[in-house]
Amino acid sequence: MTLAKPSRKARLAKDKATKVERLLMLAETRHEVVARCAEYCELCRTRKIRELHHIISGTGRRRLEERFDTLIALCLECHAEVHASNIRALYRLSKWAHEQRFLLAATEVDRRIRKVEAKR
Repeated sequence: MTLAKPSRKARLAKDKATKVERLLMLAETRHEVVARCAEYCELCRTRKIRELHHIISGTGRRRLEERFDTLIALCLECHAEVHASNIRALYRLSKWAHEQRFLLAATEVDRRIRKVEAKR
């Protein structure tokens, strides 16, 4: 006896419900990150935050690993420095991740530092 496959309409409805749940979870996570930093940049601590930075890079991987410990709230200047792979900004980001004991984030930032230093 074989089970009938769910209809296309049923699969689409399930996918839509899953997407809504995921969006709600992401909104809650982002709210928690902003609350964690009291609306100030987590690297320089002087300027108001404007953006959240995904420490885990790569489209698919980033979406899977978007959690409280893989997001950091940054001001525009610090965010630009991190994206430009400024070694000082990456070291500050690594220090932050290690102090917070966010092991996944610390591992990823340390990997990026090694990659940047290898290019020098």
